[in-house]
Amino acid sequence: MVVLDVPLMQRFQPGRFYKDSTSINGLDFHESEPILVSTSDDDSIHVYNTETGQRTKTLYSKKYGCSGVRFTHSSEAILYASKPKGGSGDEKKAADASVNDHAVRYHCIHDNTYLRYFRGHTDQVVDISVSPRTDQFLTSSVDGTTRMWDLRSPSCAAIIKIPTGVPRAQFDHQGLIFAATASVNEVVLYDVRNYEQGPFVSFTVDPVLSKSGDLPTYGVSTMKFSMDGESILVMCGGVIHVIDAFNGEKKLKLKVPGAESSLVPLEPTWTPDGQFILCAGGGDQKIHVWSAGTGVELEPWRNRHAGAVACMKWSPNTALVASGCTEGGLAMYVPSNAKR
Repeated sequence: MVVLDVPLMQRFQPGRFYKDSTSINGLDFHESEPILVSTSDDDSIHVYNTETGQRTKTLYSKKYGCSGVRFTHSSEAILYASKPKGGSGDEKKAADASVNDHAVRYHCIHDNTYLRYFRGHTDQVVDISVSPRTDQFLTSSVDGTTRMWDLRSPSCAAIIKIPTGVPRAQFDHQGLIFAATASVNEVVLYDVRNYEQGPFVSFTVDPVLSKSGDLPTYGVSTMKFSMDGESILVMCGGVIHVIDAFNGEKKLKLKVPGAESSLVPLEPTWTPDGQFILCAGGGDQKIHVWSAGTGVELEPWRNRHAGAVACMKWSPNTALVASGCTEGGLAMYVPSNAKR
């Protein structure tokens, strides 16, 4: 990994660009191997070699759809949420069969086989977070629950319910704690080893209110820990909050340009060293970059996408960023005139 600084961050440009048939709804890099995986609304799963920039494999989950893909610790196994769909004829039959199936699927991409189904959610799963230390993972669903699982068992280990809003949950990079939403704009932290005892820290972020000014219209949509575990990035509406992960102190509040006109939830991300924060804007079609220490915005990156950026990830080991959009485009960004 090259050392990141302001001059280098301002030299990132789209390198490779791929066009899929429909909206990309999930991206993930493997933790150590040069592999990127994506899922799309056309039920496709694409695998890319990030050293060569080549697409190496395409698989499908035709019956149940796929979204929100995440690698497990193995570079040959992924988790993703089902995505019920509509249609006619055979597609309609498949849709009828899958409309109540909101299982998370454990899929071996080496030989295209399913290893296990994790059933229990009663509505669309919107978030999956894999522990960096163990076989545990968290899922959050529109049904109002976050569930804890273990890859070795199909049974749910724990359930966290929230009274309002769509929950979110995320492990830190050491696998020692995890964050979960307790309401529309409240975040709580749990010790992974003693989560049965309840959260040990709670803090709130400013909600985005309705025009009447009384009800929150957007809750927390993203939570991501910095690599050192000291800060947590919380997205609420079009505002990024950077919060101290130990005491809940609010460090930064960043307004994403164009967020008010975005048709998809925005997904900000940290650079691996925690120095910078990135997020695609909504209507302005740019990738915005801020200093995580000062909140100063750098020059936005040029964007080749025709649609809104629906997901974005930074490779954990290289100066490489991937983004996917609602028009089916996948872009890989690298710094120009710089070694990767």
